[in-house]
Amino acid sequence: MNQTSQRRIAVVTDSTAYIPQELVDAHDIHVVPLHLMMGNNTWLDGVEIDPPTFYEKLRVSPDFPSTSQPNVAAFQELFLELSKDHEGIVAILISSELSGTVASATGAAANLPDLAIEVVDSLAAAMMLGFPVLEAAKVAAAGGDLQAVTDRAKEIAAKSHIYFVVDTLEYLHRGGRIGGAAKFLGSALNLKPILELSDGKVT
Repeated sequence: MNQTSQRRIAVVTDSTAYIPQELVDAHDIHVVPLHLMMGNNTWLDGVEIDPPTFYEKLRVSPDFPSTSQPNVAAFQELFLELSKDHEGIVAILISSELSGTVASATGAAANLPDLAIEVVDSLAAAMMLGFPVLEAAKVAAAGGDLQAVTDRAKEIAAKSHIYFVVDTLEYLHRGGRIGGAAKFLGSALNLKPILELSDGKVT
């Protein structure tokens, strides 16, 4: 029996996981893009614009960028499509402290009470989100049921950590990810602090 025919559960994530495309394809992961906005322009993340292009625009554009989560309808459409070939769906998504994506997926699931859908708030982003998604997809490929796939995603998410450094705290502050005091202290002292995601928030 091949991997696809074994799969009972569909695994969904969002574009902030930034899982390499070859792994998305290999593990049959379904990615819902967030919207990136700058000035009068809006792009689907990972579909209409890639990270290098976005960061180049960020460097030269006078406009401050923002993001918008996929809406309820986008998740509902995907869940309905996946339900045709799967017994259940596990959506593992960016931290609810950073985005409303979990709320959109939860709303879509509530609108589809006859479908077996689990929405997992990873409290993560980037590959801190990507790793639990990949592990959940492996369990799904091995024929795991809804509970097994969900449990594996939560287990790996709880064990995952991410630390990072940015060149400037300006964008994190303007985007509401860190407070004014942290931004002021880091900038005034010309520090490059080590940041982490803790309980879903940048600290």
